[in-house]
Amino acid sequence: INPTSGLATRVNNFNGQVTITATIIGGMCNSQSTLTVYVGVPATPGQLLQPISPMCVNQTKQATIAVVPGATSFTWWSNDPNLDVGNSDYWTSNLVTAYAAGTRYFTIKSKNSCGPSSTRQYGVGITTCSGGGGNNLVAVSPNPAFSTLTVEVILSSQTAEEGSSRTIDGLWLRNDQGNVVMLSNETNTRIALQIGSLAKGVYYLTIKVGEETEIKRIVIDR
Repeated sequence: INPTSGLATRVNNFNGQVTITATIIGGMCNSQSTLTVYVGVPATPGQLLQPISPMCVNQTKQATIAVVPGATSFTWWSNDPNLDVGNSDYWTSNLVTAYAAGTRYFTIKSKNSCGPSSTRQYGVGITTCSGGGGNNLVAVSPNPAFSTLTVEVILSSQTAEEGSSRTIDGLWLRNDQGNVVMLSNETNTRIALQIGSLAKGVYYLTIKVGEETEIKRIVIDR
């Protein structure tokens, strides 16, 4: 650090936090000011905060990692066509969708203005579940959708025999960047979403039914 100008220059390949202390001399006394900064590329992403394995074929789950020192963004991708993570920049959470059974992998790296970290790979165990995969709380149609997307509660034979009713208690639609583009607090067994104003592409619909939640991958086409 230049003692006159205060300009700090990196002199080696160290990556991590450093503490800078400045002593201000003047008047009747001296004072000190301390600043902690991060130098270099960020740390490698850590483990998932909660495991997402096992998954069912055609199921979507949310994967979340902890913030690591020095990171300003994270890049998620998968080279496996049977595992979709959006292949884009996100923060610490992303939606993972499985399309075929087996052990599938996705990768994350953290980034800042100095560059990317080392990569970390995550494995996901995927099985063919009874009933077609996923939680099977709701049916969504059509998919791909054009202007209207209908969400309807699926009643199992046991639920129907017991005469109990389940309702959709809320839903929200995210684009492939993770931004919420549509939200509904309507409570009903069948809800129609008007999606004609949305751009075509891949979206993720989160549906709350009672205490359970299901995520569906939606394609909007024109």
